[in-house]
Amino acid sequence: MSLSSVAFGQEFFVNTLDDGKNVGGWSYFNTDDNSIELLEPDGGHGGAYIHLRCEQTPEFNFCLRTPAPRLRTTVGGTANVFHGDYRDRQVSEIGIDLTSMMTFGPSRPLSLVLRSDGGTPNNPTDDVYIYTVSSLNLPFLDWRSFDFVINPQVTSMPSNWGIWVGNNDRDADWNTVITNVTEVMFYYGDLSQPTHPFDDPWDIGFDNPRIVYNSGLACPADLSGDGALNFFDISIFLNTQPDFNNDGTFNFFDVSAFLTSMSTGCP
Repeated sequence: MSLSSVAFGQEFFVNTLDDGKNVGGWSYFNTDDNSIELLEPDGGHGGAYIHLRCEQTPEFNFCLRTPAPRLRTTVGGTANVFHGDYRDRQVSEIGIDLTSMMTFGPSRPLSLVLRSDGGTPNNPTDDVYIYTVSSLNLPFLDWRSFDFVINPQVTSMPSNWGIWVGNNDRDADWNTVITNVTEVMFYYGDLSQPTHPFDDPWDIGFDNPRIVYNSGLACPADLSGDGALNFFDISIFLNTQPDFNNDGTFNFFDVSAFLTSMSTGCP
């Protein structure tokens, strides 16, 4: 798991899975608490990954058969970095790395789906789902990175987004979801097209679910967010090497800007 600054005021959170923690409870089922998805210690896109197995052995006999797998965060439970008000947090990007060891389905792109439960998690009748489709197709026998740019500050639904389930009011459904995201889903297919009709077997995996958002730091040098300027802020600065002055690179000028901010102090 990693949390590092990509530019001043922005945070890039990536769950590498290397520490065994699945932030957001990502799963191809309704919960990540199952014996089918296995945390593999290596073989991922840079380390560990979660593997949805398709095996038929005496020890393990299961294979997910579906027209389109749906990798999603666990609904409810502990709040996590992938949920919340995207407009307030100024979320600008969501990504995932995917692999496929076996599938007989046709080549297809990936859709990012955002859901809002309308503030009634136990009542699905008022849920709204919006989606956008990647220009890249899903991988086979390798890893592929998918990163979706989001602009939550606009109040009209962008042209590359659509409604999967909602009230058929593009702008209203956009604003409903973008200000209250309660589930994030990666759908294996193009939701703007008819669904593939066959239940195919899938042996797949994912790694590095990630999100970029505004850190909202009131005091720039307070990188730890504890309200004080101290050794911990210096340690974070040295370890993450943030683009503190927003010039696109980390160098002496970032160090100078950080030291100036430290000497100025917090308001």
